[in-house]
Amino acid sequence: ALLLACTLGTLGSPALSSSVGARRGGVRAGSAGALRSSFRARCAARRNMDATTSLRRHATPATQVVRRRVGGRAGVSSGEGRSLIEEEEREKAGLEEGKYRWDEYGVDIHYLVKKAQSTEDDAGSSSSPVLFLPGFGVGSFQFTSVMQEMGDDRDVFSFDWLGQGKSWPSDSEGLQFSSDLWVEQAATFIEDVIKKPVFLAGNSLGGYLGALLAARHPHLVKGVAMYNATPFWAFRPSADDDEAEAGAGRAGQQPQNALLARLFSTVWDGVLPAPKPYKEFASNLFDALRDEANVRRLLGLVYSSGTEAVLSRSFVKEIIDSAAHPEGPNAYASIVFSPKANIGFGEALEKGVQNGVSYLMVYGREDPWVVPLWGQRAYLRLRMAEQQQQQQHGDLQRVSYCELTPAGHCPHHEAPRTVGKVTEGWIRSMEREGREEEEQGGQHVTAGQVSTSTEIEKEQQQQQQKDDGQRSFPPLHREHGLMKERDGRQVRIQPIGDGVSPRNVGEWMGTLFLRQRARELLEKS
Repeated sequence: ALLLACTLGTLGSPALSSSVGARRGGVRAGSAGALRSSFRARCAARRNMDATTSLRRHATPATQVVRRRVGGRAGVSSGEGRSLIEEEEREKAGLEEGKYRWDEYGVDIHYLVKKAQSTEDDAGSSSSPVLFLPGFGVGSFQFTSVMQEMGDDRDVFSFDWLGQGKSWPSDSEGLQFSSDLWVEQAATFIEDVIKKPVFLAGNSLGGYLGALLAARHPHLVKGVAMYNATPFWAFRPSADDDEAEAGAGRAGQQPQNALLARLFSTVWDGVLPAPKPYKEFASNLFDALRDEANVRRLLGLVYSSGTEAVLSRSFVKEIIDSAAHPEGPNAYASIVFSPKANIGFGEALEKGVQNGVSYLMVYGREDPWVVPLWGQRAYLRLRMAEQQQQQQHGDLQRVSYCELTPAGHCPHHEAPRTVGKVTEGWIRSMEREGREEEEQGGQHVTAGQVSTSTEIEKEQQQQQQKDDGQRSFPPLHREHGLMKERDGRQVRIQPIGDGVSPRNVGEWMGTLFLRQRARELLEKS
């Protein structure tokens, strides 16, 4: 039952056919305990990094960034096993492929980038880059359409997580493949490749990891757009929890989760290589999940009706090809049994707001996994933290939430034009507000400047009515809440506010306490 529960915890994205694997570069000898301690120490050091730490503006000598055009342009050879359809689609989107050498792990990270035609927006200011974060089992190939919809005045990136897409190591020995590693990967990629703070946009697991990254490294993140972000990942207690429980036991105290700690103390913790029973279990399940018929069946369950056209043969082939790597079964075993992050999803969202990070939530309403209830819970958690922040610092509203229909678990892939336009508009809104705050120098929140504050607010409202990039999604309002996709499908968008009423008993029960707390904070403010 425990193995089944842990496995089900990994089924939080549409691409169940793939797995994850990575290699601890240069670590081939020593005990599992030494490997585990080394990995935890590095993750803890990253989590404790000062939020004001400046970005590394250059790569280390061992770090290499190689970028090239796809589709045979600029003397680039096509990738191994890549279809002509895939090449043509990416060439039309103006995307380039790149490989970034992550020397610490001895792995080449594959990524796609759409370079800006100009790095300045209409106002003459530098536009912020965007980094798309894939869900579990897929890769950057799922974002090709939505990347095309982003503005031409900003750089847009998407990479493959270690062990997904084309970011595979030759050997995964010595690695505990947990969310800590993925967060470290994203932070390093921003520092070494993009080299400036970004807006993150993540689907499913990518949204969850984006929230963790904003909480741990706010100096790298300006905002996070979450597309049906999974609200949890893994079942094993975090490494910090394990150490706290052990410390309590040594001190003669009763651990808070004594039963859970004892249970997991007898279970492998995900540090590769996997013991034989765990490897056999994971390999059998992994082989079943990456079967083409199962891939199509599972994708059909989580994508909304009417979007079957996006599930092309080339897309399914990308997923299956990614899962065919020899390290797939090992990595999948590690991911099933690796521990949680040291903070939960809700706590990460609250810390992000406290750090001044902005949030956009775009959720597909027909998602059978991350149902609207989870989106509303996350939104209320964000709004509660935001209200507290506003009372203390007078910050502007930085949280927006909308639901799309018809759209399921992957709205960025099912409705790329809608999601791209909404995300681009939100980013432009955040950039404009950031410039206004800098120009005003905080005067509108200074004591004795109430009249100035009112005038500024009026000017902001007038400007927002004229600006197509405002956060209230003007292109959608002009079309009465409908956006037409490039294939002719119409997608309805419903902005969700504080006063939205639950639509069923489950939503009412699931958000009852949070709604009461949010109502109290709104009344106080």
